[in-house]
Amino acid sequence: MDETASNIIEREIALADFDHARDDFVDALGQVPDEAMGYKPEGDDYTIGGIIMHVVGSMRGYATLLGRIREAEFEEVRTAGDPGGGAVVEGDPTADWVQGLPSISPEEATRNRQAAIDSLEAAHDRLAAQLRELLHEDFSRQAPVYYPGATETFPTSGADILGWVLDHYLEHIPQVQQMLAQWQKEQG
Repeated sequence: MDETASNIIEREIALADFDHARDDFVDALGQVPDEAMGYKPEGDDYTIGGIIMHVVGSMRGYATLLGRIREAEFEEVRTAGDPGGGAVVEGDPTADWVQGLPSISPEEATRNRQAAIDSLEAAHDRLAAQLRELLHEDFSRQAPVYYPGATETFPTSGADILGWVLDHYLEHIPQVQQMLAQWQKEQG
């Protein structure tokens, strides 16, 4: 097998893992009764419903970043909050590559599970489509990115972004399950 075929297979496997993680996250949320969507244990940053929008926000931010990396043709990109030149990533939900995606607040996500899931699905599908649109040789191509507060660039590729959002799903699946178990315990 040549390197091109190997890269294509690697990308498709990673994207399939991404889709499976989304499905597992949605399944974990499906176990949560509506009345528990607003549950937030002491010390946590989000309600169960708010976690959905946290994940959506992350995917939207990475979609914006990936779009800017492509616009800059893999040259230097600076994220919002970093002074200096380069393409600035604002995380603007009105950017072309995220425009039209459903957007709701974490509070509304707590009240309207389906709207939150729809927003999650749209953000996931858009990021997956952007990753699939990358030429196979660009999937692992890294661009120098200045993240907020950084004094040096952090090399970032589509493959890196995919790994980070996959890890994000995998982090929040057990969190939702633990929060649900704690809520059930408190309900008696």
